[in-house]
Amino acid sequence: MGGRFRSGIGGRFHRNTQPTTLSFRYLSGGTEEHPIFGEIIFTNVFEYRWKADFAIYEDYAEHDGDGTLGLIEIISSRYIEAMASKGRLRNHPGIRLGLGVDESQVRHFRIGVDDHGRYDIIALNVSIREIAE
Repeated sequence: MGGRFRSGIGGRFHRNTQPTTLSFRYLSGGTEEHPIFGEIIFTNVFEYRWKADFAIYEDYAEHDGDGTLGLIEIISSRYIEAMASKGRLRNHPGIRLGLGVDESQVRHFRIGVDDHGRYDIIALNVSIREIAE
């Protein structure tokens, strides 16, 4: 991810009407006069959480080393399985995460930010773009 993290966490949250979108914007380069920002946008978000850098812990031993400065995707995430196996539809194979949701398409992302902490995001989609101002 590089650069300095800039207060850039935002999102749109619509209860039961639209999928949740979560975005991160950070300063990635450029100059004082012409900064360049990076933006990471997660759509169709099922869950997200933040852990402060001084209080980071891991729920599952196999994910203990899954952290770095920047954005990674965790494959075969225990977090996704926990969500599916403990949710309201846990006893309904094929729709454990909701009607029309292909469980194999749900992805677990992790973002590490120096002196800030770590974010875990479970979502269907992610896009990354650069913004020159």
